[in-house]
Amino acid sequence: MSQAKGNNNFERLTEWVKKTPLNKVPRNRVGGACRSTICAELEISRSTVTSNPKIGELFNGLDASLKKVPAPDKKAEGSVAIAVLGRDLQIRALNSELTALRLLLNDGMSLEAP
Repeated sequence: MSQAKGNNNFERLTEWVKKTPLNKVPRNRVGGACRSTICAELEISRSTVTSNPKIGELFNGLDASLKKVPAPDKKAEGSVAIAVLGRDLQIRALNSELTALRLLLNDGMSLEAP
């Protein structure tokens, strides 16, 4: 890899780190930055991390910063998503009932048996 390409990769990664909040950085299983995901997003080869010491140092600094921020609780996120989905389903069911009642009201049909 040429030095110019290596510097370009380092600059792109530096900009990405500056603009990405820590809670949005993809994490690996041990809580550090997920290098493969970040490199794929920036179209930097994964091997570049090990061959370019400046990029390696940048990732090490990112890992240190991530250790200061608690990892997102995936279970809590899942619970919130389920609650939102449940609420949306309830709203849809209520809207369906409301539509049916409006149709009955507008058509003048009786809900009681003859």
